[in-house]
Amino acid sequence: AWDYYHGEAPCPQDDEKAAAHAQAGMDSKDDTCRRRCRYVRAMLAGQNRGGVRDRWDNAVYALRRLADEGFAPAKEGLELLNRQEEARTTGLYRKALESGDMEMMDQAAQNGCFDAELYLLKDAAKRLSEGETFGEREITKCMVWYRLTRERGQVPWEVLWPILDALGEVGYQLLSENKPKDAFYLVKDTDGLDHALCQYVLAHAFYLHTASRDFSETDRSIAYCRAFRNNPQAQLLKNYKKMCDTIDRDLFFLQLNRVAVKGKEG
Repeated sequence: AWDYYHGEAPCPQDDEKAAAHAQAGMDSKDDTCRRRCRYVRAMLAGQNRGGVRDRWDNAVYALRRLADEGFAPAKEGLELLNRQEEARTTGLYRKALESGDMEMMDQAAQNGCFDAELYLLKDAAKRLSEGETFGEREITKCMVWYRLTRERGQVPWEVLWPILDALGEVGYQLLSENKPKDAFYLVKDTDGLDHALCQYVLAHAFYLHTASRDFSETDRSIAYCRAFRNNPQAQLLKNYKKMCDTIDRDLFFLQLNRVAVKGKEG
């Protein structure tokens, strides 16, 4: 498998033969044989060669495990796959940018292209600023792009803020429809962003979905509630008084939870 993959004598380079031999040796009792076969199969899968069908991230995971086991070539293999994937997704982004193909842009974003993710966020922010309304599905996609970009860079506030406004509105609507679980998972990544409406949704949804039943989450829930109450921007919200009444009621019961927990511990 190793020789056919690399084209080392006496075996000419042949992806199909490398794949067949790698599959045959995956369960070998010989450590060197088994690791070389795992490596070859992961590389073929990551490069979409030799008829090996598997997800790219599974190939990367297999190589990371090999690297952790001390198999030195796996580290170089990881670096190669990452370089190739970056070049591929960057090329896809450039094609999408030139053609204006938003489906291709979305594909580039799903493949991990930071520029494509940021482009889609900017496009969403522009449409929202121009008065377009997003539903739960659309705003959820925006948050997926936000999570991805956050891992590799910073989203400008002028891009993020219109999206947070829309996110808070959708979350508030979900609360009104008695869907606290959906509301919480929609806004959970906004913790620490100091957006007042999102803070309210996060605090009340978390209380309803989790903290009212799981007393171990009382302190976390109290922190969410206080973050909203301490945000001066919250006073600008149209339903501010109603929201404060709701949060204060949540805090009252959370304090009772805390007393009950301490009483049991005592």
